[in-house]
Amino acid sequence: MVWKWNHIYLPIQAMVLEEYELFSKNKFPCLFLNYNGKYSGYLVSEVFLLFSKDYFTLGKADPQHIPKYGNCLVRIPNTCNSKCISRGLSDEESKVKTIQAWNGYRPPIQLLTKEFRTG
Repeated sequence: MVWKWNHIYLPIQAMVLEEYELFSKNKFPCLFLNYNGKYSGYLVSEVFLLFSKDYFTLGKADPQHIPKYGNCLVRIPNTCNSKCISRGLSDEESKVKTIQAWNGYRPPIQLLTKEFRTG
């Protein structure tokens, strides 16, 4: 069995959500209700990371991976994924590959924040 993981790295034009009343926990408590209250201690931006993960993967991402600022990681192209090596794959099979290079466009975060607020 061949294991495949895809990671998306997309720079966006963003803002710090906590700095805007629009994303206040008090103004929009429903932001946290979708996750059964288990993220009540998170920053709004961290809940946004979780929303983005689910949004871009259509809910098919690893359910054990709960992104926060302290645990986000980057896969570096042409290095080996240690999880693949530990599963017995060769170095070549474990190599992190770029499927599509970034085209230089930074979409505005507002394309996602509207969905985030209503989701």
